[in-house]
Amino acid sequence: MPCRLCLDDDYDNICPFCELVRFQTQEILNAYSSGEVTPDEMRFFVPELSFTFERDHRTRRLFNIAYEIVGKAIAMRNQEIFTKRRSSSIDMEVMTSPYMLPIKKVTALRNLSEERIREFDKVLSKARIARLEGETIYLEEMAQRLVSDISEGTDLSAESYQHEVKEMKGILCVILADTLIRKWLDGDKESGRPRKYVAYMKCLSRFMKKYWEEKQMPKEISIRNFFKPSDLQISSIQAEKTFAEDVLGLGPGQSNIIQSFREKPDGKIILLLKGPVVRFLERIRERWRERPRER
Repeated sequence: MPCRLCLDDDYDNICPFCELVRFQTQEILNAYSSGEVTPDEMRFFVPELSFTFERDHRTRRLFNIAYEIVGKAIAMRNQEIFTKRRSSSIDMEVMTSPYMLPIKKVTALRNLSEERIREFDKVLSKARIARLEGETIYLEEMAQRLVSDISEGTDLSAESYQHEVKEMKGILCVILADTLIRKWLDGDKESGRPRKYVAYMKCLSRFMKKYWEEKQMPKEISIRNFFKPSDLQISSIQAEKTFAEDVLGLGPGQSNIIQSFREKPDGKIILLLKGPVVRFLERIRERWRERPRER
């Protein structure tokens, strides 16, 4: 039977590549929720994932809702419409959700049926991003962290601010992907599977597996050893076109994960991964190796 997550190959449960996808995802979440300084290997890699939901029509709406909620909170945190309430030892709701936002301010939720809004609310609540009560959206733990991580009073055109925003988009994708993956593997297919997130993280798993024994991972890899058209569960021609647009930036003009590519005399395509991506994968490999010692 196929892998339960990527739906490819013959495995009894989860294929080795998807085991690494889940491990990478959990390591990122652990780093961002620990309360400690996030390692640079994570901070400079996570922005590379910001496209995985935006360019996936099946998950784009969910991402847009989550992103708008967090974005509105950031923009309005010093205005009356976005209120920080005082915590008290007897008001548990206030302690867990000190951030509020009127639902009417979230344009991505307009013109949606109540049923669809409830579906999105289930995912956002499970992801600890936000929950809906009546006409009010309460930001939960993960969204609160994202809001607090964006600098106040920063030059909006500054490169550092632009990186913070892209990093925020990336971690939002990871949070949502983790939730959707858990729901999917638990048999809840209603919210769907984060297809592109799984596909491209699987590519990174494939890269790690190939260079697992190398002391220092190289940056180059043949496209054949990195990406398989079946990863996207669509026709080969469409998959190659999608990969070229999503990762190589052919069309949109913005590459993700890949720095550049070249063609060898024999026609083989060689990909050059971005430095932060390789450093992230080296860290993940080391963390995977440490697991027996931690147990």
